[in-house]
Parts: sequence; structure tokens; C-alpha cells
Amino acid sequence: MKRVWGVAAAVALVFAAVGFARAQSTLDALEEELKEAKQQHDEVTAQNLTNFFSQVDQAMQSPEAAVTLWKGAGGAMPAATGTTTQYATETASEREAREGKDKANVDALAGLLEVHCGLLHYGGLYVTSPDQKGLNDEFNGWLQKVAQVYPQLVPPVSEDNGGAQGGGEHHHHHDNAGGGGGAASPPPFNFGELKGKTLQGSPITKFLGFTLAFKDKPQGGWSVKQIPALFKSNILDPSRTAPSETTLANWDLYIAMMQADETDPDKWTTTDYPPFQFERAADDYAISPNTDKIETLVQIIHANPTHPNAADWLTRTKTLLDAYRAAHGGGGAAPSVVRNSAPPAAVTNSNVTVEQQGDAQIIITHSTNGTPHPAQPH
Repeated sequence: MKRVWGVAAAVALVFAAVGFARAQSTLDALEEELKEAKQQHDEVTAQNLTNFFSQVDQAMQSPEAAVTLWKGAGGAMPAATGTTTQYATETASEREAREGKDKANVDALAGLLEVHCGLLHYGGLYVTSPDQKGLNDEFNGWLQKVAQVYPQLVPPVSEDNGGAQGGGEHHHHHDNAGGGGGAASPPPFNFGELKGKTLQGSPITKFLGFTLAFKDKPQGGWSVKQIPALFKSNILDPSRTAPSETTLANWDLYIAMMQADETDPDKWTTTDYPPFQFERAADDYAISPNTDKIETLVQIIHANPTHPNAADWLTRTKTLLDAYRAAHGGGGAAPSVVRNSAPPAAVTNSNVTVEQQGDAQIIITHSTNGTPHPAQPH
């Protein structure tokens, strides 16, 4: 009986060994397949990277290449201008004007796409090679150049093609309509939508198989519309730590970009621009303090007395004035008089007095030709 049990145990061990060997063989095969799959994935990823940068690098330097890549990716193009004529058939001059509008639309799109592809290039580098030597300097250099052309990234001025000047009967012909009687030409391409298109949501990103690379990365949320914000955080703000003429030049670029994006002129004049104007003037004062530059700050406050930031501007200006007086032999709490070499248009030959009355600070512009003009207390 013991012999039988011994044989059975031996047989069981043999089967177990065979099963283990088969399992080990299967596991080895699985690991080999996984290794091959990883290698293939790495090769595909490398190929995707090479293809991605090859295409966007060319597109960021050539408007024609940018449009070609965009079209290849299925990006929307500006609709062709419809045929509108005062006559039975379109004249040569009307055709030339129509084709000119189409070209202007495509040219404007090309400029925008060049910048979009530039962002794809640097965004791609930041997510794949963030430690690349000199990447930040290279990106900031590109931002500096783009900031100069950013205000030009707008759709061309479009006239209403639904009615020509001079009156008379108008005939509308459309390529696919098979005759006249159609509507006016379509509206301009939606540049605002493309300007706000994120890198992750770009048709080019999807076309080049780069969507996952931008997932959950801040660069995936970049868009052309964010160029001013990137310029401010990367270039303008760092230059303000020790203001110089470069800081003022950066301010000018930033302000021009912000103005280009504001569609309401009144809002720009009364709300958006004054803070930029004051901060630039404050940096200018920091470069070389003098009373004329304090006077510039005072004039900005006078021009915008109801702005939400006016009280803060007044406090900061008074602080600068007190520090200037202390550095140049002034003292005490007596009113501070600043000689005005460039007075406001409404006042000539004036001085500025800053007086403290309780909790209120009052700036008074004194004119030798008339009565004082007090600002509102703050």
C-alpha cells in the first residue's frame, strides 16, 4: 500500500513539474511579447516625436507650410467670398476684389497658424524634454519676437459685400448654387476661435498623434490668445524686479498686445489701460526718480479719479513723494510741492500739492493762471 502511495506521489510530482514548466514557458513567452510591444511602442513614440517636430518646426517658420499642415489636419479654412456683382456677370475688377479678400483671409490665417505652430513646438519640448539646456531662454526669445507681431494677428477688415456702392441692381452668384439670387458672401473666418484653440485641442496635435503627450500638462492649455500672459509672466514681470529701459520696452509690447485683444475702445480707455499706464510710469520713476515722473503719476490719478485702483495709486504716489523729499533734504509732514514741467492740458504753469486732512489725502494742482483744481479726497 505504501508502495502504491509512493508511486502516486511521484506521478503527481511529475505532473506538477510539467505544469510548472508549461506555465513558466507561457510566462516567458508573455514577457517576451511584452518586451517586443514596449520596444515597438518606443519606436512608434520616437517616430511620432520626430514627425511632430519635423512638421511643426517647418510650419512655425513658413506661412505656406503652416496652412498646408492645418489643411492636412482637417482644420477649417476661411470660406470663399461669394460672387457679388452689379451687372449680369462679374467684371474683372469685381473678381480681383473678391480674390483679394480671399487672399487677405488666408494670409491672416497663415500668420496666426505660424504662431500656433510655434507654441506647439515649444509646448512639445516642455512636455518631452523639460530639462533641455537653454530651453527657457530660447522660448523667451521667441516670445519677444512674437510679441512684436501679435497686434497684427487680427482678421482683415471686411466690407459688406451684400451691397456695392453707387446703388443699382445687385446680382449674387454662387459656385454651387447654379444661378443667381443667393445671399451675400459669408462672414470672415472665426479668428477668435482659432486664437483661443488650445494645443491639446488643436487639429494638428491630433493629426500628428500628440494629444496624449499634452494631457494633464499646463502646456496643453496654451493658446495664441495666452501669448500676452506668457510674455508677462516670463519676460515683463522678471524685468520689473530691477526696472530699466528694457522694462519700459516690455511694457510697451505688453500694452500693445492687450489693446489688440480688447474689442471695446471705451472699456480699454477707462478700465483696462489706466493700471498699465500707472505701473509703467511707476517703473519709469524707479529707473531715475525725479519730480517730473511723480507729476506723471499724479496726472494719471487726476485723469482717472473714479477708477477702482485710484486710492491705491494715491497712496503709492504719496509714499514715493515722501521718500523723494526725505532723500533730497525734505522732512516733516508739511504739504509736498512738485514742480510741474509737463502740466495737464487743462492746466498751465502749475504746481502739485499733496495735503493730508485727517484720513483723506488731497492732491491739488495749482495754476498760476487761475484757481486751484482739487482732486476728489480718498
